[in-house]
Amino acid sequence: NSSNGVIEISSIKESSIISIEGIVEKVFALSYENSDLFTIIGNEKIAYNDNYKFKVLVNECASDSTPIVEVDGNTLSKDEEGYYNLTNVKRNPVLNITGLKKNVYTVQYAKNDSLYTVEALNEVEYGSTLSVKVIIRSEYVGKDTCVTSNGAKIGNVNETIEIKNVTENQMIVVENINANKYSINYVQGTGFRLIGVESVYEGSSIDIRIDLNEAYNKSNVIVKANGVTLSKNESSYVLNN
Repeated sequence: NSSNGVIEISSIKESSIISIEGIVEKVFALSYENSDLFTIIGNEKIAYNDNYKFKVLVNECASDSTPIVEVDGNTLSKDEEGYYNLTNVKRNPVLNITGLKKNVYTVQYAKNDSLYTVEALNEVEYGSTLSVKVIIRSEYVGKDTCVTSNGAKIGNVNETIEIKNVTENQMIVVENINANKYSINYVQGTGFRLIGVESVYEGSSIDIRIDLNEAYNKSNVIVKANGVTLSKNESSYVLNN
């Protein structure tokens, strides 16, 4: 019989060997919700009172964001090797990761209401399909007129085009229109990069973005075209006509 952990053996009439079975060491595991935004690298099991380290790898789809890593409500920081460390684990640690979201990419194109219109979103999420349609009057369409994105032909005008599995910013250009065409040259400098289409047709309007190094202040930035200061909208500068 056993009472309060004490085992009694009665009526002993010979030598006895006492053994016990069924006792195992406590083993824990890091608990978290699976996500397609990150991958956890670390041992599956943690022994009682052991130290434990793991890595949080941000997947490509969320590479533009930074994770905030918490275990049992406490925010952790990485060590020099990129590991998060737990000490003297005595229960299942609960991991919570915030701050990650799928990358969002910009869609840029020259606007020219006198020649054509472009039907497309201004932004697209990582892995999504972007639909583009360029509507143009027949007198401006030549035998080589087409639509390109990031320098590669994606389809023809006056039809719906799908760019599948988007993983970068998209620069939509209508090529070989029967109209006057002008080049756009960007003066680049230390700490910044101007991003926009490299050629436009007469009467177009374009958006120009600045990719600015985080070490530089952009509060007083002025962008000019041929000496004329450009107006600024929410995220870019506008060159009209």
